[in-house]
Amino acid sequence: MNIGLRRKGTVEEGMKNQVQHLRGGAKKGSIFWPVTTCVMYLVSTTVTSPAMPSMANRIANKDGSSAVSPEGVELYGTLTTIDLVFTSMFTKVWGSLSDKYGRKPFMLLSSAGVALGWLTVVRSTATHNMPLLYAGRILDGITSCMQPLCQSAVKDISSPEDLEGNFGILQGTAWGGSFIIGGIAGGILTRTRGPDYVMYFAAAVAAINVVATGLFAPETLEETHHSKQINWAEANPVGAVTVLVRDRVTLLATGSLLLVWTCLNGLQTNFFSYIELRYKWGRMESAILLAWIGVVLSASQSLCPKYVSPRLGTGTTVKLFMVLLIISSVVMALTTSALVFTVAVLFFALGCACVPMLTSIIASRAGEHDAGSLLSALETASMIQKVMACKGMAGLMALGMRQQTPGLFLLLCSLCASLALLLFRVVEPDLPAVLQPCKLVD
Repeated sequence: MNIGLRRKGTVEEGMKNQVQHLRGGAKKGSIFWPVTTCVMYLVSTTVTSPAMPSMANRIANKDGSSAVSPEGVELYGTLTTIDLVFTSMFTKVWGSLSDKYGRKPFMLLSSAGVALGWLTVVRSTATHNMPLLYAGRILDGITSCMQPLCQSAVKDISSPEDLEGNFGILQGTAWGGSFIIGGIAGGILTRTRGPDYVMYFAAAVAAINVVATGLFAPETLEETHHSKQINWAEANPVGAVTVLVRDRVTLLATGSLLLVWTCLNGLQTNFFSYIELRYKWGRMESAILLAWIGVVLSASQSLCPKYVSPRLGTGTTVKLFMVLLIISSVVMALTTSALVFTVAVLFFALGCACVPMLTSIIASRAGEHDAGSLLSALETASMIQKVMACKGMAGLMALGMRQQTPGLFLLLCSLCASLALLLFRVVEPDLPAVLQPCKLVD
């Protein structure tokens, strides 16, 4: 059954809908600033991806070199885990507070926190100050709440029929743009100027984001939609779970999305190591491929919810993209050809277009006063999942290497996507009741 309902409209309706998308939907405001703020924030984090392992090696190695060492790898894993753990602890707090006080103050907090966090990395590396290093990662983790806040801002200004398309624009532009700009810039700057320069560059981008958002970005949450009080019982990781199990649709859609994220995090965790091991690629070749992945992510997540979903139906479209994740993961695990792997990973990136669609389904369950609470609860669950997925997938690749099957983790990625598809099929019959029909853009 095509649960998405084929949507029809005249040329005039399509032109009107196109204008509404550019303006952020039938409600007030524009999605320009939530998208711009999110892009700049993610660039300030992704640009450090090639540099942060080198910094960890420098501070862990007694001779101060950036050569890869077991101690450096272990320290990098510890720093990443600290960041994610504190993010999962505090994201729900900021989301709930944003429902009462607005999105903008906490966007500023998040950008300021990441700027200070990167500066502490440089300082602690130069002085081998481990307490400062850990404190900086804790600060960064505590203030990392930008993505659910920007999602909430988009929810604030989107009409129900435009919500799915606007979420696609946010996800595609933010993640695709950060992969292209941050990935390439980080690789080039790390190679030509050194990891310290990258950290300063990332901190500068975050600082510019603070100034630009503070001076020019409007508050998206109307006064009439501010929540009257904060439910502190839900403003923690355990309380976040209660928010996500509030009803059957939210629970099953969240479970499906988290399984998809586990699949994506598996590839993200091992991407550079797997390509270097399997195909003998250097960092520059990998960075170029990462940029192409960013192009596909940006185009697919921005355009597919807006143009493909109205024609095929949301349910059919989500299932199609999940099938792409399943098949491409198996191909990447088994192929010995770099060309075949490249094609498969680009199809994998295309399959990621199901993420904004699933997110919009969950967001549609929020009321006028708790969008921040619901979406920050989803981010909290996502961070907890990421902690486990990153550790588990890295360990599975190491196990596969010892058994001469380094692509073993990709088979688990395929299994996770398969389970996500099964969960989505269970919730699919309920979708017509929760999704608003979207006019077809001609």
